Amino acid sequence: MATRPNTSNHDAGRGNPVRTAAPLLVRFFGGGDEMRGVNGDYFTVGDSGDEDVTLPTAMRRRESTRLRFSRGAEGWRVTAADDVPLYVNQRRVVGLTAIESGDVVRMAPGAPGLQFLMRRQDATLARLATRNATRRTAPPAAKLPSTIEASADAAATRPAFAFSLTLPVILGLVAVVLGASLLGYLAGQMRTAPAVTTPSVNDAPAAESNE
Repeated sequence: MATRPNTSNHDAGRGNPVRTAAPLLVRFFGGGDEMRGVNGDYFTVGDSGDEDVTLPTAMRRRESTRLRFSRGAEGWRVTAADDVPLYVNQRRVVGLTAIESGDVVRMAPGAPGLQFLMRRQDATLARLATRNATRRTAPPAAKLPSTIEASADAAATRPAFAFSLTLPVILGLVAVVLGASLLGYLAGQMRTAPAVTTPSVNDAPAAESNE
C-alpha cells in the first residue's frame, strides 16, 4: 500500500515526519479489489507513473488519464486533467465535480470504478445507516386509542343516564300540577252550589189559623 507522507507534522525533538494513518482511501474494484491510502488536501490518480496513486490497468484508457482530487471550502471535488467526461455514481459529469465519501468514479458507464472514502469521518457508514433507518413517529397524545375509546364510551352512556334521572322528576311535577288543578276545580264547585232552605212553622197559611 503506497501512502503519501504527511510532511506538515514533525517530531518536535527530532524533526522527522510523524507517521499517521491515511485519512483518505481510494478503492479500485471491477478489475481486482485494491485500496490505497492518501494524505493531504490534494492528490492525483493516473497512469503516467508520477501520480500519488497509480491507476490500475483495468481502468486505463488509450490516452493518458489523470484525475485530480482536491478539498475546498465546500468539500472534496474531482476532475479529469484533460476535461474528459467522468461518471460519478453512473451520472455523466464534465469539469470540477463535488464528491462525497462513498461516491464511485468511472471513466465509462459500467467500467471498473474508483471509490472515494474518508476514513476519519466514516461518512459511508453514517449515510448507509441514515438511509436504512426506520423512521417512527409517536402519535399525538390527543389521538391515542385509549383516550378516543374512553370519550366515546362516556358520550354513549351520558344521555341514557341523564334520562333515567330526569324521568321521575318530570312525572312528579306532572302529578303535582294535576293534583293542584283538581283541588282548585273542586273548591270552585263548592262555592257555586245553591243553598237548600227548609220552611219554618211560622210560615203556615193564614187560613188554617182561622179555623
